[in-house]
Amino acid sequence: MSRQKTHFYEFGPFRLDTGERLLLRDGRPLALPPKAFETLLLLVEHRGRTLTKDELMRAIWPDTFVEETNLAHNISQLRKALGESPSELHYIQTMPRRGYRFVAEVRRPQEEGEGVESQAPSDAAQEDCASPQQENIADGLATFGQGKSLRTLALLACVVLTAVGGIAAYRWLKWPEPAPPFKSLAVLPFKPLASTDRDESLELGMADTLIARLSSVEAIAVRPLSAVRKYGGPEQDPVAAGKELGVDAVLDGSIQRAGDRIRVTVRLVSVRDARPVWAESFDEKFTDIFSVQDAVSQRAAEMLALRLSGDRASRLTKHYTEDAEAYQLFLKGQYFWNKFTPDGVRTAAEYFDQAVARDPGYASAYVGLAHSYGVMGVNGWLPPKDAFPKCEAAAKKALEIDDGLAEAHSALGATEMFYEWAWPAAERELRRAGDLNPNEPNAHRLYSYLLMATGRPDGAIAQAELNLRLDPLSPVTYADMERAYYFTRRYDDAIASGRQALEMDPNFVLARVYAGMAYEQKGMYEEAIAELRKANDSAGVFPEALAALGHAYAASGRRGEALRTLAELQRTSGREYVSPLHFAILYAGLRDKNRALEQLERAADERAGWLINLAVEPRFDALRSEPQYLDLLRRVGFAR
Repeated sequence: MSRQKTHFYEFGPFRLDTGERLLLRDGRPLALPPKAFETLLLLVEHRGRTLTKDELMRAIWPDTFVEETNLAHNISQLRKALGESPSELHYIQTMPRRGYRFVAEVRRPQEEGEGVESQAPSDAAQEDCASPQQENIADGLATFGQGKSLRTLALLACVVLTAVGGIAAYRWLKWPEPAPPFKSLAVLPFKPLASTDRDESLELGMADTLIARLSSVEAIAVRPLSAVRKYGGPEQDPVAAGKELGVDAVLDGSIQRAGDRIRVTVRLVSVRDARPVWAESFDEKFTDIFSVQDAVSQRAAEMLALRLSGDRASRLTKHYTEDAEAYQLFLKGQYFWNKFTPDGVRTAAEYFDQAVARDPGYASAYVGLAHSYGVMGVNGWLPPKDAFPKCEAAAKKALEIDDGLAEAHSALGATEMFYEWAWPAAERELRRAGDLNPNEPNAHRLYSYLLMATGRPDGAIAQAELNLRLDPLSPVTYADMERAYYFTRRYDDAIASGRQALEMDPNFVLARVYAGMAYEQKGMYEEAIAELRKANDSAGVFPEALAALGHAYAASGRRGEALRTLAELQRTSGREYVSPLHFAILYAGLRDKNRALEQLERAADERAGWLINLAVEPRFDALRSEPQYLDLLRRVGFAR
């Protein structure tokens, strides 16, 4: 039987632990990416001999095509870890146009207990295995054994071996481990290798898949796609993007599809040091894109020094379809959903529907369907009774396939909240979504809405603030803060948050709507009307903005203009669905209580989504003492 391989190499102040895959300097571990460690180990094992670049690349990246720059990057990392400078190369020598050679003297101390075999080794093996410590122990036993019984010698040997084992165990338990170097990450949209041949749905989809996978790891905060989508330009500097996003590291990549082949190059960049810590390329058939995503996810997790439980590790490489065509349909759905316009979301739903028709077990596509119908229902792009039952059915189908999908629990929670008014069930689903994926923005956003609707404003603001930390550059998250402040009647804070949202996107309609509503409540009618006019001008005809504008006209005493706005809202309802809630708001501004209450009853009959704000909406203050209004509150689930 062959003897064990030595577990340690020492050179200078360094120790290379092949068992734990650590490089230590004076007993302290150094952060070293796995591929850099493999490169160092190969060089040390073949010390004194030149290893060609081809030899190294074949050994370190077997069965994978990589560029020579990957190897050069590994060498650069090693030299930095070893403290080498261009003028002082004590360890790794470059052999021009050939490869690299390890030139330092290497010692091979033997690990405790090593060399014990089930069969007696040969004399040569014994000589090779013996260490000075073992020889001293053997000499002591021989000396002590003169005139002593074999039993006594055996007892002493047991004591020695127990002590050695205890020392080894102590070292194993106490040996320091490297701390994870990164606490937050942004995955940027992948870029095309050639700008003339783009597939934007694939570029965004690759980033979205990796975001979803890495977001399931609690040890690191991953920015959502909404935060990084704007960094998809081919000239985007990842370090600059990372600084704006406030993250420690950025995963940046390029992707190109040619026929049935796909090539993906990724690199992990440290924002603080402005340097890459890992880079790798993958060249596969497009049908193997799932294996590419697996490899990138696993390698990124290694580079980020993430420790994964069995469940988290399996989620990192979980496939929701093995059908490349279904996956392409899903990517197109995601692409149009992210446009977040009525036409875009309707088109997205069509693609998600095609994806599940091709693969009825595709859980992620059902989630896409659920969110599409949920958004159309709550925003009035479809009548709620047409939208929410489809949202619920798709979410439940996704959860039948995989109960661990946070996004599916979010969608189901939205249905329970906006459509069923089943508050305990909604809260249970949204809390479950947040537990499964703390980086899931929809879970925090929806939970904030629920807490506000049910009279817990401090919790609502805390959830909105949490989402802001996850997605600090999204106008949507600032609008959520603006909304939360409006309903808690902190109007100055609402206006300030709206201003921040509009700095990021001057055409963001909802930010202007909430700002206009806040200005109106402060009695600043001119400012309110100006904001709401801009909202309508930038969105065409937007029923929520139109209702808010009519209410502001009425509150400021401009009744004629309020009535003209009402007529425009009525004309709009002849062309498309308009929630009765919008008419109720306008009639409340005109102080027509009967018609306002009549429209609120219609809104309740139709299960209008934003009726959940009935208990906190300031524009309904004049109706709160009406018995019909109190009945509506009870109907929506708010006991009074």
